[in-house]
Amino acid sequence: MKVMTLEPDPAYGGGSEAMALAISRELAARGHQIFLLHEVQGSMLPAYCEFVSGVFQRKLPGFSLRAPVETLACAIRIGRLARKQGIDAIFSAHLGYLRIGALVRRLYGIPFCFHLGLPALDLPRFSQWAFRWLDAGIAPSEHTLGSWDRAGWSVGKIVAVPNWVDTERFRPRDDRHALRKELGVPNHSRCIVYVGRLGHGKGIETLIRAFAHVRAKVDDASLIIVGKFEPGYEVQLNRLMNELEEKDRQAIISRPVSSAPEKYFACADVACVPSSHEESFGLTLLEAMACELPVVATTVGLFPQILGEDRGDLLVAPGDHTGLAERLAWWLTHSDAAIECGQGLRRRVKDHFRSGKSIDVYERILLGLATPERGLSHSLI
Repeated sequence: MKVMTLEPDPAYGGGSEAMALAISRELAARGHQIFLLHEVQGSMLPAYCEFVSGVFQRKLPGFSLRAPVETLACAIRIGRLARKQGIDAIFSAHLGYLRIGALVRRLYGIPFCFHLGLPALDLPRFSQWAFRWLDAGIAPSEHTLGSWDRAGWSVGKIVAVPNWVDTERFRPRDDRHALRKELGVPNHSRCIVYVGRLGHGKGIETLIRAFAHVRAKVDDASLIIVGKFEPGYEVQLNRLMNELEEKDRQAIISRPVSSAPEKYFACADVACVPSSHEESFGLTLLEAMACELPVVATTVGLFPQILGEDRGDLLVAPGDHTGLAERLAWWLTHSDAAIECGQGLRRRVKDHFRSGKSIDVYERILLGLATPERGLSHSLI
């Protein structure tokens, strides 16, 4: 099977981009030919080049009612390339291209499948028209699937498949001191790490406020924040950090989005996922768990289910900076319990969140789209 992954900006920084890369890699490992179509020279390109059969860079402006000629040209560009390469199905995790995907399907008949990594919110015009033409949508949870169902995507063409994490890449490391030196993290400190997008709804403000209280109890605590800023958010975050005392502000280490988040998890003592808005899944939660870290998270979305029913000691209400500080400080000061907790969380990931069953479903769906006689293109269940 030949699959073209449409990823206009293949860059580290978000769960959907990470899953697009992971799905493409797993399919390639099973002998399928994967081709990458992109527009921007993103930071994931070297990783894709390790396994893809071809990389194509094209202008991909997306769908715009104000620019119908450019919109049509984008769809034609994708369709012609896919037809020339003999592509059986096109896969994408970029929800901004739903309508372009439908247009390609309508014009060229090439099946289109989307990883629906976010809930269906504030959809643009003609989205329901696009749903009729797109062949398959794969959501990471029943909750997210339900939002797309309510938005008008036919139930027979969407399915829920959990995300997963590579437990060989995300694992505990014996070289913590060397990692800390490499990453510029003080060896003597007890370290909290946050990895993910930096923007509204991620709970960063709560974490910053909580950190000041953590420092009052754990004076050698440090905080690493790794991620890409959403437009305009950096100014807001800097304003909040300037309210901290100088000694606390100096204990916060900020790093741009990284191609190796596993290193930051592996060198930390505790991870934090303080989201204040509901997440569709929570991939960074799994990544931290796989690295044998206690992960203090909020009670939003699937976080409690991912951590496990018996892990209330890792959960706080969203926006509760006092409760978050208490949880973080406790885990930083109880190292034996933290080690035991981390080991249990890694076991949970290996038992419930490995790629095997999930990639089986992706492969089955894409094969069904590529060969409709299998009967899978009309019903994914």
